[in-house]
Amino acid sequence: MQPVINAPEIATAREQQLFNGKNFHVFIYNKTESISGLHQHDYYEFTLVLTGRYFQEINGKRVLLERGDFVFIPLGSHHQSFYEFGATRILNVGISKRFLSSITCHCCLIALSLRRYTGPITLFSPMWKQ
Repeated sequence: MQPVINAPEIATAREQQLFNGKNFHVFIYNKTESISGLHQHDYYEFTLVLTGRYFQEINGKRVLLERGDFVFIPLGSHHQSFYEFGATRILNVGISKRFLSSITCHCCLIALSLRRYTGPITLFSPMWKQ
């Protein structure tokens, strides 16, 4: 079940405050020992750990993320970060709901087009090999 976005006890970061009318935002953060505090977004977020490691708690489940790890945080998920291991550098990307929906729609159209195509197909992604 998806958390309620307007839960009063959870701080909400809003797309209109961060995106300046764009479809996404990209930041590189250098973190030291700290806690982000429990919050949620009205947009999607993903984070890639560039150096170091930290704990990410999403909807009550805590996981350790290390260099090279990637996490996708769905819209409305209650989450917080715990930087307990010294210096950590992360790439953080927020994506608007509207933009992600349009990408998803385009991917569906491409997939439907490929189903009608009868010629050879080159696979570019290992996840397509099933």
